[in-house]
Amino acid sequence: MSSTQLNHMLEHVRSAHHELRTTCRQVGLQESNARLRRLIEYIGDHEAAYNSSLRHYQKEVEAKDVLDTWLPSDSEKTIGEAFHDLDLHTGMTVEAIIHQIMSFETKLVIFYRNLADSSASLPVRKVLDDLVKMEEANERVYARLLQEWKE
Repeated sequence: MSSTQLNHMLEHVRSAHHELRTTCRQVGLQESNARLRRLIEYIGDHEAAYNSSLRHYQKEVEAKDVLDTWLPSDSEKTIGEAFHDLDLHTGMTVEAIIHQIMSFETKLVIFYRNLADSSASLPVRKVLDDLVKMEEANERVYARLLQEWKE
């Protein structure tokens, strides 16, 4: 099995969220429905803010000397596959867009939980549990967006 350092895993996650933001911008620029375009732009802005939060958290955790810990995972492959399952494009419904993004978030939550369950290190488990909470909060944001869109 492959392994990766916790720090590199966080970089892969941040990169995937950055790519999601970029994809939203591209789709938003091509979207003719003004309301949908604004929502897609909002999602892109949200992903940028979330990425910034992850970077801030990464810097906080850096002081705890856990980021160099090796984890039994090929995070680049796992996160890359989760991201590439996203197929956002012009003409999609809001529901389809948000469901795909929520599916991506869910895959990250499962990935973090599996890593946390396999880690014997309490500080590493704490970081992974925090990441689960952050991604779950992100899922709730998207669920709320979907609900508001429907109203």
